[in-house]
Amino acid sequence: MILKLCLGIFLIIFILLAITLIKTLLVPKPNKVTEIPTPIDINRANDYGSSLSKLIKIETISSRDDNSREKFFLFHKELENLLPLIHKNCEKMVFNVSLLFKWGGESNQKPIMLMSHHDVVEAPGN
Repeated sequence: MILKLCLGIFLIIFILLAITLIKTLLVPKPNKVTEIPTPIDINRANDYGSSLSKLIKIETISSRDDNSREKFFLFHKELENLLPLIHKNCEKMVFNVSLLFKWGGESNQKPIMLMSHHDVVEAPGN
C-alpha cells in the first residue's frame, strides 16, 4: 500500500517536472534587438546641469520653527526664469507655497499627473 502511494507521488512529481521542462523548451527565444545609442548633446547636458545648479543653491528647508515663505517664492521665481515656456503655456495655481501646473491637451486620451516637491524637511541633529 505504501509502495503504491510513494509510486503515485513520484509519478505526479515526474509528470509535473516533465510539463515544466516541455513548457520551458517551447518558450520562444527573444529577438535580438540592437539598440542604437543616442549621442549626448554636451551643450544641452551642460545647460541642464547649470539650471539644476541654480535651483539647488536656493534654500528650501521646511521647518516647524520657521514660517517664512520668501525662500520658496525665490525658488518659484528661479523656476519661472529657467522654464519660461511652462509658465507661459500652462495654467499655474499657487497653494500656500506649492505650485500646480495644468497643461491642457488636445487629445481625448486619459490624462497623466506628474508630481514632485521642492522642499527639504529639516533633520535635526546634534
